[in-house]
Formats: sequence, C-alpha cells, structure tokens
Amino acid sequence: MLFRSADLVSLVWSLNIDESEQMSAADEDWNPSSERSSKLRASLAHLKKSANTESLKLINAAEKSIDTLTDISRFRQFTNAIRPLLPEVKLVGKIKLPEGVGTPTRSINKDPTFAAVSSVSGFDYGRYKSQTTQQRDAQLRTSSAALGKELDAYWSQSDLNFRIEMDIDRVKYGLHDGNHWYSAEQLSAGTKAFIETLLELRSGSSSVVLALDEPDNHLHASAQVDLIKLLLEVSRTHQVVFASH
Repeated sequence: MLFRSADLVSLVWSLNIDESEQMSAADEDWNPSSERSSKLRASLAHLKKSANTESLKLINAAEKSIDTLTDISRFRQFTNAIRPLLPEVKLVGKIKLPEGVGTPTRSINKDPTFAAVSSVSGFDYGRYKSQTTQQRDAQLRTSSAALGKELDAYWSQSDLNFRIEMDIDRVKYGLHDGNHWYSAEQLSAGTKAFIETLLELRSGSSSVVLALDEPDNHLHASAQVDLIKLLLEVSRTHQVVFASH
C-alpha cells in the first residue's frame, strides 16, 4: 500500500464528485484557492505525516499539480490519475435486517443483506430451490447454526441463536432461544445493529479499508467490548477506520 495513514480516507472522499456536483461545476473554472482544493491540500498534508519515500514523491507532485488545475475537466483527469494509487474504501452500513414480512424471494438476488447472510452461513439459494422439503429444512438448520456460531464468537450479551426462515416467497431473519422466535423488529436497537455490522464485516470484502460511522450507537458498555473484539479480528485482514459516538 502506498499510503499507510488512516487519513487516506479523507483524501479518497475529497476526490469524490457526485453527479449533481459534476453538472453544476461542469463549466466552472477550477480555482486553486477554492474550498475543494483546500480540502485536497489538507488531506495530502495529513498523508505526509506517515508517508514513506515513494509516497512522499507522489504527494509532493500532487500538491504542485493543484496549482496547475485551471478547470473542472483537468481536475477530473487529476483525480482519475491518483485514485488507482489509493486503496478502496468501503463505508460499512448497507446491511439492514428486514422487519415485518421479510424480504420477497424474487428480489433477494439484489439484496445485500441476503448476500451477506449467504456468505457468512454458506447458504446456497440456487441449491435450495431444487431441493426436497426435507433437504431444504436441513440446509436452513445448517446455515442457521453457522450464523449462530459466528454470533456466539463475538456477542456475549445473550444465548439467542441467529436463524433463517424461508417460505415459498419470503425470507426472514431473527433470533431463537429454543422456544420462541424473535423477529428483527422485536430485537433491541443495539442487538440489531450489532448483527448487521457483524454480517457486513464477516461476509468478506475486497476493500482494503473499512470505514464505520459510530458503530457503537445503541450499544451499552459490555456490548461495546464485543464490538471492539469484532473490529480487532477484522483488522487482521483490513484496515479499520471508525468514528465513535
């Protein structure tokens, strides 16, 4: 990795131009003293603090380039050139346990929550569709047990087990204590948030940097300890950056 500082996140985000901004700025001149260039300079200055020799050369060149950018099209050329040098940053927070009737099976192929559940549990929906009722029940039990094991490894607040339930047109997720089923809307905000974060972090990501915004929200002190344990494990293979509440 060329850039080793956690501040690289601010640089990546400062390089992003959304569609609305592109439309409004398409014909504007690039101003070296503008707010965007100031943010870019600040991000590069942060990166300098932990840059190695190779990185420092790139940063110095980037700082000089800012002064030569005279229009938005050249700015886009600059951002396109520097972006491949930066690791991919993924903002964690897309996984949401569906409440109520669950997720229609017709749309689960595009559902990030179902993809994460399948990745962590080993559930194979393609195989499930061609199985007998007995085989389907067995696969649901096996996948639910895998999810429960994953939850048990990090969540010490209860003995409830994660469980998948599926019928002909719906898939639901919840917790089970051996006697009672607790659907997503019956879970506390902290339990639900922790499970969603767990699923997203443990489902694998090609991103080098994982960024979380206040993942400790809704968690009491002992649950925050569980969260730290999870983040430490994930940090073995990814750089983790988060803002606490």
